[in-house]
Amino acid sequence: QACEEGFVSTENQTSCKECIPGTFAGANASQCQNCAPGFFANTSGSTICKKCLDGSVSAENQTSCQVCGAGAFAPHNASQCQDCAPGFFASVPGSTTCLECAQGSISADPYTSCHVCEAGTFATHHASACQACTPGFFSNTSASMACRPCALGWVSTTTHATACEICAVGFYARADASKCQLCPGGEFNDETGQTACKTCEPGFEAPVLGATFCIPCQPGTFSLNTTGACTACAPGYFSSAAQSSACSACSPGKSSTSSATACTECSPGFFSNTSAQPACQACALGKISTVSAATTCAQCPYGKVADVSQCVDCPEHEIFLDSWTCAPCPAGSAIGQAGQQCNLCTTGTFSTDGRTCHACSGRTFSDSQGATACMQCAPDTYAVPNRTVCAACTAAQIIVNASECQTCPTGLVPDEVKQ
Repeated sequence: QACEEGFVSTENQTSCKECIPGTFAGANASQCQNCAPGFFANTSGSTICKKCLDGSVSAENQTSCQVCGAGAFAPHNASQCQDCAPGFFASVPGSTTCLECAQGSISADPYTSCHVCEAGTFATHHASACQACTPGFFSNTSASMACRPCALGWVSTTTHATACEICAVGFYARADASKCQLCPGGEFNDETGQTACKTCEPGFEAPVLGATFCIPCQPGTFSLNTTGACTACAPGYFSSAAQSSACSACSPGKSSTSSATACTECSPGFFSNTSAQPACQACALGKISTVSAATTCAQCPYGKVADVSQCVDCPEHEIFLDSWTCAPCPAGSAIGQAGQQCNLCTTGTFSTDGRTCHACSGRTFSDSQGATACMQCAPDTYAVPNRTVCAACTAAQIIVNASECQTCPTGLVPDEVKQ
């Protein structure tokens, strides 16, 4: 005879036994079966297992269901509760699903509620933590899904910024900047909130970092609008007024050094025949310029030399050379009567200074032209009157006045040293 539902036969099939809680048996069952996960049987002799309520779970062979706590959920027929994922929450026990947090909100363990991100932070979808706005970005409201970049000319210098600061005059900032930058040398800003610095107009400069205005170039300097800095006028150029955008070239007859505010006229004896000269040139040998600002030099007459602004004769004791210079005569010569040439000293004369030839004296002589000194006669000889050679006296004569022989009187003889 078959057992009733909820009962199964014993091993010897002599009787029927009741299924224990957590199991069940249908009609003509040979054995009790465990309740599947998500089902339960809380009484003996169950013919079926009951389904767990939504939000409750049970493992196999269970006599009751466990309600999922807040922050967890259970889908149909689940054997265990699952924690809500980041960005989701379950505020009450027995949830079958988790709810999504609103934008700009987060959830984290235990996922029972959502937390709204404060101003200065943001959260993306399904985030577990609010993220701080980075420098250059801000959020001025709570529940932000993203931080906004600072406007051009504005910056945020720290994290968690709720507002951006405007760049002051003398500064600038491009998009997403975390710091206002000083205007570089040669540029300026006279307005706040700028994305770039301005270049000074020609004739002006901004010589310091962070300039708020430009200053005019001083005389002797200039600037182009491409540099923003004043530059000294080059040699040969000048600027006489402030705010110059270019330097002017010195005209012929004038010159200038660097940073000149005016050109200087060439002095007499100097000239400049082209413009933009850094210095006047001295007139060549034998040429003069008699006035200031000369553009050419005039040739001196032959036989005269240049003395700055006038032509003059050579100094005394000097002769004129074809190179339009004066020079003294060398030793052993003297200046000729015309003053145009040097004449060699004749035999019997000498010159040490190139000015005058002197006759040899005493017992000295010179036997060649161009002598610079006279030579001494040998012992027992004397210099002949023209002092060109030396001669010897006879055995009965002595040297008189170093230049003639005299015969000794009768009865006298020369001593050993003839004089």
